[in-house]
Amino acid sequence: MPKLLMVTTIAATLKSFLLPHVKLMQEQGWIVDGMAYGISENTACADAFDSCFEIQWSRNPLDFINMFRAVRQVRDVVKTGEYDIVHVHTPIAAAVTRFALRKSQKKKEVKVIYTAHGFHFYKGAPLLNWLVYYPIERFLSRYTDVLITINKEDFARAKTFHAKKVEYIPGVGIDIDKIQNVSVDKCKKRKKLGIPEDAFLIISVGELNKNKNHEIVIKAISMLSVNENVCYIIAGTG
Repeated sequence: MPKLLMVTTIAATLKSFLLPHVKLMQEQGWIVDGMAYGISENTACADAFDSCFEIQWSRNPLDFINMFRAVRQVRDVVKTGEYDIVHVHTPIAAAVTRFALRKSQKKKEVKVIYTAHGFHFYKGAPLLNWLVYYPIERFLSRYTDVLITINKEDFARAKTFHAKKVEYIPGVGIDIDKIQNVSVDKCKKRKKLGIPEDAFLIISVGELNKNKNHEIVIKAISMLSVNENVCYIIAGTG
């Protein structure tokens, strides 16, 4: 049976985005294993994957000690597992894994697919992001068989890299039927949330953390020259 290894920095990414893909590949006859930090304590991942591998890497790209250990661990897991494809997600996992497998990939012993869930370097991104992440992504792209991007800005930039193939998929996937079939009484929903019926309502969907930058929306609202009542809702954990 063909074998696939899915790799992310933390297990929460596997649980939140990739378990439907795991099921689909298994239904098509693949053995699908997972590797991430915290996967050994994640029940959903343990139930979904054929095998799980805990890895102690850091989300800090400058944590060289943990990164060096992770490189060796990735190399050992892939060599022992004899995988046909390694599919990586998230910047740290993608960087460490591709660096670890650069020789195997050049020898065509394993194919490496990288889905970039949004590059950290983008128009308007902090200079530090460009100085740290851009050269890493550009260099390691040469060890990537397929680089998948989910927005057009990343797609255009990725095509200037060295990946053997670059693809664009709009978004990370969503069940459209669940949205189309939803029926909501707007007045009741606003009342439940404590939002006045005449308020101008803005909503953001995403975790409450610094990376999502909800702060900029709040600052923008404060600059609006409007008389109406403006309310802002954030839908996400944190």
